[in-house]
Amino acid sequence: MASSKPYIHLKDVCLDLPVRHSGVWGKLSTAQALVGARITKGAGKASIAALDNISLDIRDGEQVAIIGRNGSGKTTLLRLLAGIYHASSGHMEVQGRVTCLFSSGLGLRNEATGWENIRFASMLYDVPLKDIPALAAEIADFSELGNYLDLPISAYSTGMRTRLGFSIVSSLKPEILLIDEVFGAGDPEFQKKARKRVEGMLENSRIFVLASQNIGLIRKFCTKAIWLDRGVMRMSGRLKDVLAAKAEIEGQAEAGLQIDENMDE
Repeated sequence: MASSKPYIHLKDVCLDLPVRHSGVWGKLSTAQALVGARITKGAGKASIAALDNISLDIRDGEQVAIIGRNGSGKTTLLRLLAGIYHASSGHMEVQGRVTCLFSSGLGLRNEATGWENIRFASMLYDVPLKDIPALAAEIADFSELGNYLDLPISAYSTGMRTRLGFSIVSSLKPEILLIDEVFGAGDPEFQKKARKRVEGMLENSRIFVLASQNIGLIRKFCTKAIWLDRGVMRMSGRLKDVLAAKAEIEGQAEAGLQIDENMDE
């Protein structure tokens, strides 16, 4: 019988993202130099290996940080775990109700009103019908959108979409919480309110995975870490061990670069 506890399991998972526009092909070598991703071309097609042979296990009660430089694959891995991307190869299992805090308005229906989007999301996350009115009122109050909730999402500004998307997702009770630090949440006052709510979600979720470069935030909420570099997992384990290894290796690399620059002078 399957376990009712939430978990995440990946074994040798790869994710190749296609490059659909031929005008971009000439820039692929530049992209490879910048982020180091493996690029394949052939038969009039090209793709970038966004994630390469990722294996990991995250169990009930674990708080995990995904760390790495820009372009390392942090957000891509989160989107894979959320089901937004599908693995090109390998085996992946995610058991449990997943809630994502990503970019503004992700998943909102443009043609539907704010209220309709709230109801759609509530049903998607299996909120009992009798509980939806109270939840909708809570979401509306937190979003501070007022009468704008009667308008279709297509009429919203980016900031308004962000407010609504965040208010919906953060009102749900996740088993697995995925957070991308860059999600943003509107104006400074709303961001302050949003950060407080996020901290409450982190404390109450069964599993959470946070992609961030903010070491203070990571140390506050995470006990384990996954270090990504150019789509490859360099190391995983206890947070302090991974941070120490990353600092040492990157420090050595920077020192080597400085030596090379001095020799060229």
